[in-house]
Amino acid sequence: GNAADDFLATFVGGDANGNALLDIDETWTYMASGTVGTTDYCNVGTASGTNGTTVSSTDPACYRVPQAVDIAIVKLVNGQDANTPASGPVLTPSAAVTWTYVVTNPGTVPLSNVVVVDDNGTPGNTPDDFLATFTGGDTNNNGLLDPGETWTYTASGTVGTTDYCNVGSASGTSGTTATASDPACYRVPAPIGITIVKLLNAYQPPVYTAIEDANVVIPQVVVGGEVIFTYVVTNTGTIRLAVDKFTGVLDDNGTPNNPADDFFAVYMSGDTNNDGWLDLGETWVFRSPRFTAKQGGLTNTATVIGRDPTTDRSTSDSDIATYRTAGMEGHTPGFWKTNVDTKDAIAWPRDSDGRLVFDPNQLASTLFTGLPAQFASLTLTQGLDVNGGGIAALLRHAIAAVLNATHPEIAYPLSVREIIERVNAALASGNARQIEALQDLLRGYNELGSDLDANGRVPSSALAPLNGASSPTVTSSAPAPVVEPPKRLGRA
Repeated sequence: GNAADDFLATFVGGDANGNALLDIDETWTYMASGTVGTTDYCNVGTASGTNGTTVSSTDPACYRVPQAVDIAIVKLVNGQDANTPASGPVLTPSAAVTWTYVVTNPGTVPLSNVVVVDDNGTPGNTPDDFLATFTGGDTNNNGLLDPGETWTYTASGTVGTTDYCNVGSASGTSGTTATASDPACYRVPAPIGITIVKLLNAYQPPVYTAIEDANVVIPQVVVGGEVIFTYVVTNTGTIRLAVDKFTGVLDDNGTPNNPADDFFAVYMSGDTNNDGWLDLGETWVFRSPRFTAKQGGLTNTATVIGRDPTTDRSTSDSDIATYRTAGMEGHTPGFWKTNVDTKDAIAWPRDSDGRLVFDPNQLASTLFTGLPAQFASLTLTQGLDVNGGGIAALLRHAIAAVLNATHPEIAYPLSVREIIERVNAALASGNARQIEALQDLLRGYNELGSDLDANGRVPSSALAPLNGASSPTVTSSAPAPVVEPPKRLGRA
């Protein structure tokens, strides 16, 4: 009925005598070509000729196109088409993950028995495969995936600890079965982690004792004495972290509900390659301003934050430090020496696991620099018993002072750091008056006494309470004010 698209066939041959007439008994041949379509097809050829009148004849020719059975699937992870981990979303371990399966019919016949199976990331292990759940798309509700329809399926899971790919496979039948598969992948970023240990009056950070950690063992500090907090920060993950050296460590100043008085710790050391990253294996040290201890003691909390900018993740950790306050106390060199001789140093300061903080047999030179050779080779026990004045007197009282300042049950007027710095300065000066003045000062403090007995015990009634007093007050960096005891003559 549409002559506009008719076409002429091409003469191929048959005019045996070349007279251009279709003679009786001649057979002429014509030919045309085309492309097979997608459906069954018939077309009609018409031949016509004249000899006074016109005669014509027609004949159809048909072909059949087989029905196409086909199916397609696109699998998404959290809405993203990602066929490799590199192109997949970055997901956090233990987070929820959703897979979506988009199934279409690119064939020509409807499909029945359509199912979507996921290999659960184990292509060689079919027992753990699971079926995705149909969520919609059967627009005519005939239960068949018709050409032009899009069916969706979903499944959910929990993100693991490593990069992950699983494959969804769709199948449907119409005489024969059609199948198609598509993977979806996600990435799991490298684990990140950070720790902070907050120390009280630390002597040699980042090395510290449980006494300096001030969490389980709660040391005593003299009211008005020096309080300096040190913060030891370590990368415990698997990749480097960005930690701000100015704002990375925040201390609540003992008032967790009042951010107005919070302060940032000051970076001191640890960035060995100076690249600004807390690398694996690095330990950074931060320090607080100098405070003076207030009556009643304090518990305050420090928090460190590290970031992985490439995945926009952060990690943090917090730690407390606590101190109690008491009046000035101290024991003599004789107390500590006798305790070694008669009690196996049971009263000497020990870590929370019972280990000695300072070994009686370690050399005095491990504490103080600039000692003359005859004193540098002495053990701590020998130094406590050395005879004489001058440097000898300073040494025995300095060792006792360090033991006093370290012990958590003795509120010594000076910290270990202050004692060692002052002793080293006096030795370096070579000034006899300065050495004499310092040993007199330490001797006075060492004769104050305390409730600590020779068995390392303190009566419960004598323990200084922690009453949650207000936070310490920031002061200048000058040495802590001390009460000078009266000078004493002779050896103590």
